[in-house]
Amino acid sequence: MDAILLGVSQSRNPNLASFFYRLKLVESYGTGIRKIKHLYSSDINKPKFKTAEGAFSVILPNRNENINVREIADKVKYFISKEDSCNVKEKVIEFVESNGSITMKQVEEITSYKSTKAYTPQRANG
Repeated sequence: MDAILLGVSQSRNPNLASFFYRLKLVESYGTGIRKIKHLYSSDINKPKFKTAEGAFSVILPNRNENINVREIADKVKYFISKEDSCNVKEKVIEFVESNGSITMKQVEEITSYKSTKAYTPQRANG
């Protein structure tokens, strides 16, 4: 496990690894674990690494699990007219509270906006 965490990379199929590298699906060998650890460094829930002889697995915590429902609704209403915003915000909040999450497709259905308009608030506000 120590070797994996240090970035030691040993491919079981060098031809396949080279193929993915040429397709730019891999940046370089042995950098993924460090990047994962860095990206989760400020999160409370950390990735779990498990090893077995000749293999390992990574369990990544869902970083979207604790999203603030009101914050999402505020982002959605940002580009919606004032007369519609309260109604749409409440619909989005109700949906997320009932279902635990919401997809952009569901936002489109709830708001009657196409994907570009429904997605714009999230892109504009981060």
